[in-house]
Amino acid sequence: MKTLSIIIPHKNNLDTLAKLIPTLLVNEGFEVIIIDDHSDSSTKESLYKSYAEHPQIKLLENTTDIFSAGKARNIGLKVATGDWITFVDADDIVLDNFLQEFQKIQNYKEDIIFFRPKIEKSLLTSSRLDKLFNKYFESPTNENLWILKLQFVAPWSKFLKRSFIEENKICFDEVKKNNDVMFSKKTAIKAKNVAVLDCSFYFYDFSSTSLTKKKDLASYYSNVDVNTRSIRYQADNFSTQELLKINPEVFYLSYRMILQGLKNYKNIKVLIETLKIFKKNNLFKLKFFNPYLAVIGYKKSRELFY
Repeated sequence: MKTLSIIIPHKNNLDTLAKLIPTLLVNEGFEVIIIDDHSDSSTKESLYKSYAEHPQIKLLENTTDIFSAGKARNIGLKVATGDWITFVDADDIVLDNFLQEFQKIQNYKEDIIFFRPKIEKSLLTSSRLDKLFNKYFESPTNENLWILKLQFVAPWSKFLKRSFIEENKICFDEVKKNNDVMFSKKTAIKAKNVAVLDCSFYFYDFSSTSLTKKKDLASYYSNVDVNTRSIRYQADNFSTQELLKINPEVFYLSYRMILQGLKNYKNIKVLIETLKIFKKNNLFKLKFFNPYLAVIGYKKSRELFY
């Protein structure tokens, strides 16, 4: 049994992966699980030459016809043996204090330990996350904890108990975009105990080749599907008044996705397909197209982040 399993989905990122791996192999109790997600043949060959024989590395491959970091992460979860699990993207880095921060928490009883990630200051993501953490540490109330838990929608910069993930049967969506949204929402809601630490071990590098920046139609539909299911899941677990306090975005997110589709594609067929996804995920049965709630939710969201 290992103390920590580090799960890394990989696709054609050998140079950044080569910089990352030595920073992870800092303790014999760590296992690094690399899951290749349909890299090109030459990259895959180099990947196996570099890491297949390393005693601390498990090198796996997504051989299915599902091209998804979520699928790769699920493959990693099935073979992980660590008491704790953390997720690292192949083009990000961990900081020099990675081992030190893990040693602080390895005997914690909590289901999830949240750390403040380091992100380039010019990025909106950095501003939003900093405000979430600042708000919690200035006033560590239960409400501010829920705000942080629900709106920190990324699997990295966290340590999660493997037993917690397995007992609740939580996995990633095997989709093209936003595979981590439902995983993050489910872990946040199902976790009975969490800890939030005001220190960092993870640096998020928002690469120009990142899938999150692409605007192809398949990614848009994937985004709509994931976010509508996320809205529904949160509505099943919280009242309207609770959501207005801890995640008001859900009340105007449907409008924003529709406007995004119209702006980017200017095609009525895209709008029709978007509405079909709403219907499939039972969003119309909820009152998330209420203009009054959308305005209130938007105002409350701006109060949180601006």
